Amino acid sequence: MLGPDTRLEFLGIILDSIDMKASLPSDKLQRIRDITKSYCEQQVITKQQLLSLLGHLNFAMHVIPQGRSFISRLLDAASAVDKLHDCVFLDEGCRSDLRFWSLLLAHWNGVTFFYDDLVRSSDSMRFFTDAAPSVDFGGFFQGEWFAGSWPLSISTSSKFSLNPAYHLYHTRDIPSG
Repeated sequence: MLGPDTRLEFLGIILDSIDMKASLPSDKLQRIRDITKSYCEQQVITKQQLLSLLGHLNFAMHVIPQGRSFISRLLDAASAVDKLHDCVFLDEGCRSDLRFWSLLLAHWNGVTFFYDDLVRSSDSMRFFTDAAPSVDFGGFFQGEWFAGSWPLSISTSSKFSLNPAYHLYHTRDIPSG
């Protein structure tokens, strides 16, 4: 019989209540890495293969929520055909998303920390951004403004409004306290 523990596997995800983190078991993480890498450069796969891949990525997103931005094109491609054995064309955008996933999974340690919404709210961080495809992006982070233009590849633009804030945060003088 299993007694109280601070680390347990629940629905295939390891939860650690001391370190406040969730992680994927190493065998599952490696399987998702292998499957994703195997499809990165393929131009045609079946709908069944794509749905299987999306199932693995969906599972990974329970621990890697940042990956949600990089499956919409794959979902669109899967819905473009009716039958499971129909061929799906993976355009450059789909393959780019798969390469992102492959790169992320190759360098990610399999761990994410539980979010504390009270500590990380935009108000508590004094961090605000806004963006529009027609007028670029900008933001305010702890007393400093930033703005920029969209890159040519708009599909990856969601991360660009955060980069200036990240740079400001990591280059400012942090008072010791």
